[in-house]
Amino acid sequence: MRLKRILVFAAIVLCAVGVYLSAQLLAQHLLGQPAGGLAGMLCGPEGGGCDRVMNSRWSALPPYPPGHSAHSRGDSVYGKASGKGESPRGIHVPVPILGLLYFSFLLTWFLGVGCPNQRGRRWQVVPFLAVLVGNVCSGMFIYLMARVIRAWCPECMAIHAVNFALLVLVVATCPRRWKAAGRGAEQGPSVPGPDTPPVVAHPTVRLALVTIALAMSLWLMGIMAAAATSSYIQVSKLKGVVEEVCAHPDVLAALYAAQRPAEISIRADDPCSGASGEAPAVLVVFTDPTCPSCKEFEEFLAKDIQPLFGSTLRVILKYYPLTGECNRYSAARRSGRACRAAYAAEAARLQGGSEAFWRMLAEIRAHSDEPGAMDFAEMATRAKLDAKRLVEDMARPEVRDRVTADVKLAYRLGVESTPTMFLNGKRVPMVAQIDLGFWKRMAADFTSARGAGAAAARPTSRPTP
Repeated sequence: MRLKRILVFAAIVLCAVGVYLSAQLLAQHLLGQPAGGLAGMLCGPEGGGCDRVMNSRWSALPPYPPGHSAHSRGDSVYGKASGKGESPRGIHVPVPILGLLYFSFLLTWFLGVGCPNQRGRRWQVVPFLAVLVGNVCSGMFIYLMARVIRAWCPECMAIHAVNFALLVLVVATCPRRWKAAGRGAEQGPSVPGPDTPPVVAHPTVRLALVTIALAMSLWLMGIMAAAATSSYIQVSKLKGVVEEVCAHPDVLAALYAAQRPAEISIRADDPCSGASGEAPAVLVVFTDPTCPSCKEFEEFLAKDIQPLFGSTLRVILKYYPLTGECNRYSAARRSGRACRAAYAAEAARLQGGSEAFWRMLAEIRAHSDEPGAMDFAEMATRAKLDAKRLVEDMARPEVRDRVTADVKLAYRLGVESTPTMFLNGKRVPMVAQIDLGFWKRMAADFTSARGAGAAAARPTSRPTP
């Protein structure tokens, strides 16, 4: 019995080592660079054969198409790919994830069950089948390294050695009926006496099933963690690209100029600010009165953008509340107060025009971060409006129809989030919305265009005869 405990302890240690090494290989697979720690010591500072194995098409199941790998974009460790520069399509599960799930299952089993006794020996088939399948897979991957990839990964070989040792331990801890020497009888009493307590099977059915359920829960958490890590890595890579693009206003201006202008209907009484009349630059902003990003953009607009344009920019605000109560096109299903805030802002415009609208919107913005319902009557009082009339007007059909019309227009234009803006009918790229360099470039273009138009309209002076 003491020997069995030692063997179970050894199996637990080996499973923990397998989990660690598999996690290191998974990190290397996701990051595309050698991992540190024990994995770095095994593979060496340059990665060696580990890099070739982990960058091969066999590093995932199902394998990547020929010419692709985990980190290829048209090139691979075997040379040129299809020439199209395409990423491999479909779902490819990294092999280290399978190893991580495999070793975590065995670790959970040995911690929860350990070594079964004689009456519970049928449950030993669970770890036995697991390590049997695991060793078949190890043999297959060793063959691939030797005959196909032609590179050896010391960390992978360490995992395969752990796997083989686990097979030996699982076989060694399986209960047997040993024969007594020279008698052929089973050791110990075959039938318990009256004073002998009954032997309880270990593990019980409940313990075995709970252990398996716990292992599956760990699987699910591991898969979710790996998926989240992979997404984080991809976002981090894209973030660097976006930041590089944002550093060049000319690129953002080119993205803006490449679009075709859309037809956007503007009412004469739409909430507006800035230049009046026929301004050369018209910025239409679809906004949610409770949207924090919209609040930040409006502050940036008033402080930095409008001074650049001076009297050449006219700003029009339209409603796009991000809640299903009044916007059936919105993917968000937040509380309905975004719609009620839009009704309140429109009721204020109906009562006092654009000036009343901006005062009411400022009150809504100031209290949009507070949880719970908004007291629009109190806000109207602070905005110097008739509070009773505003609350009554919020329920008027024309107020709600106005918001609905803006929502339908936004949907036709492809608006999905707020703030979304169109400058003279062309959508402003999201990465350019708060980029001061982009707005400086736009202001300079409109100012120069206005100057050129004024010079063309000026009469040419002729010398007096």
